[in-house]
Amino acid sequence: MNVVIVEDSELIQKWLQRLLVSVPGVEVVGVAAAQDEAIAMIDRLEPDLVTLDMALSPGHGFNVLKALRQAGHTCKVLVLTNQDTGPLRPMAEQLGADGLYDKSLDVATVLEQVRAWAQPD
Repeated sequence: MNVVIVEDSELIQKWLQRLLVSVPGVEVVGVAAAQDEAIAMIDRLEPDLVTLDMALSPGHGFNVLKALRQAGHTCKVLVLTNQDTGPLRPMAEQLGADGLYDKSLDVATVLEQVRAWAQPD
């Protein structure tokens, strides 16, 4: 499973990369920090999964998600944030996210989901 990480914090980029490559069958093929960079990278690489931060520098994760779905990308998208996920969930679902998770609290759940996708029965 090829993954693109979209995250503006270099520290969190590296942390996510270490976590994701610990899952058998997962390869991180790209990392982007900004909205336009992320869209171009995903268009070019066509990953199976995108982990998508909400707050990008510059830009916003929902703008990336909207652009991907409008362009016809069918990759899985897990939106990750440090913001309260409750109010964001309806918009994430409406835009076509496959999940919305708190980076601080839901890491195990994210990894479990990635494992399920990377190692289907």
